[in-house]
Amino acid sequence: MTNKTAYEAENREQLRTLLKVASGGVVFITIQKFMPDQKGDTHPLLSERDNIVVIADEAHRSQYEFIDGFARHLHDALPNASFIGFTGTPIENNDRSTPAVFGDYIDKYDIAGS
Repeated sequence: MTNKTAYEAENREQLRTLLKVASGGVVFITIQKFMPDQKGDTHPLLSERDNIVVIADEAHRSQYEFIDGFARHLHDALPNASFIGFTGTPIENNDRSTPAVFGDYIDKYDIAGS
């Protein structure tokens, strides 16, 4: 466990400030805070650190769209972060793919129980 304070970013400006630190800390946010200021803009780089872990629940829903969606903005903002997504219904299509956003499966189960 970390002895660092956990923060909840209240807005995009606070998110950007909290993630520009050299190391440490826990930041809780909603994914909508990774939208750029104007639609169509590139999200600014927040950190090139490789010890950032992004954990997303419901990873099959809103994290896609590599052109102008949350996945693109997350990867633009934190290009060297590790991404972990939790989902009961992963998607694997050409334009929407859970593994493309979050990497290979760590574990999975199917309804057949195999």
